[in-house]
Amino acid sequence: MLKLTFRSKSRKKRAQRSALGGAHLAIGLGEGVGELADERVFERGQPVQDAPSYAGGYALVSPRYPVVAAEGRQTDSGAVFYPAGSLHRNVKRGTYSVSGGLRRGRKVVRRGRDGASILFRGRSEGQHVVWGPMRADGTRVAKGRKVSNALKAATVLQAHGVNVLEWTDAERRAAAAAIADRLVDDVERMMPRKSTWTRPRLSGMARRIRRRLR
Repeated sequence: MLKLTFRSKSRKKRAQRSALGGAHLAIGLGEGVGELADERVFERGQPVQDAPSYAGGYALVSPRYPVVAAEGRQTDSGAVFYPAGSLHRNVKRGTYSVSGGLRRGRKVVRRGRDGASILFRGRSEGQHVVWGPMRADGTRVAKGRKVSNALKAATVLQAHGVNVLEWTDAERRAAAAAIADRLVDDVERMMPRKSTWTRPRLSGMARRIRRRLR
């Protein structure tokens, strides 16, 4: 989870805070940079930390887990036995996007008057097998189970040391430029006449973020 907070240094009442808008600015910033980070990680496989290869060996996987690997062998229980190397063969390294649950689950939520948090909500299909009750012949049926997207992100961080929410330096610079441009609008609205000076040119990333800053 990432927390974004904007506070005024003024000692006046909350109602008289800076025109930056506190939580509204934080939400817009989270949405704007979040979209850039989504594309970078879940489409291009470029998280801030280097993504290691998946471990070798074998894995017993839920029959509902959305993977395609020719080497998989379905067991009598319904679970699929995969060589771990082939389990994620069709998943681009660093994207961590098998079921798409992480990307769909990323949300920006308001936190109080001044902040917002970027976090994962909801559930999506998990990899591990969940077993049904024992049958008369002593066997069990393998079932799937949806798991928390927040748990998936935490597992990626623990197992691979990759924070899929972390911003790059370029994204931070673009965010700063977008905030500065928004501040210019606020100042100009308070001036008795429109300024004639030329604004700094925004990068493509900064323009995308700026569109989210209402």
